[in-house]
Amino acid sequence: MTARLFVSASLLALTACSPAHKAEVASAESAAASAVMSAITPAPGNPAHILGSVDLDKSITLVGTEPFWNILFGDGRLVFSSPDSHLGRTVSAPFILNKDGAEWHDDNLHIYLTPVRCSDGMSDRGYPLKAVVHIGETVLKGCANNTSRLPQNRP
Repeated sequence: MTARLFVSASLLALTACSPAHKAEVASAESAAASAVMSAITPAPGNPAHILGSVDLDKSITLVGTEPFWNILFGDGRLVFSSPDSHLGRTVSAPFILNKDGAEWHDDNLHIYLTPVRCSDGMSDRGYPLKAVVHIGETVLKGCANNTSRLPQNRP
């Protein structure tokens, strides 16, 4: 009985290692990889990360008042400015979309964007995203939009 089980197991193992079986497995793995890539690769001409009407793959400006602050996020850089501070850093990670909006995390800086109409409270300007920024224990609230969609200051 033990010999029969050994022979049966050996035959199954040889069948699993056969070239035909390996080809079937490779074909199934290739099909699965193609399905995953097509699910995560945007169609040509369609941006990959849209939140509200904002393309998260392009430069974004976040602004807030009380205290005044802004963040320019894009082109591999994040620059935070306020009356008391101006610092920048190189970034490589994009915003991550989730069920509530988008988020970005790095060390003690966390940015959350939600697709809610927002006002900066100081002008008639409206923004398509609400922004909440955590810097350590400090929480800043403001608005966001693609930088190219912000009104340009003209002399």
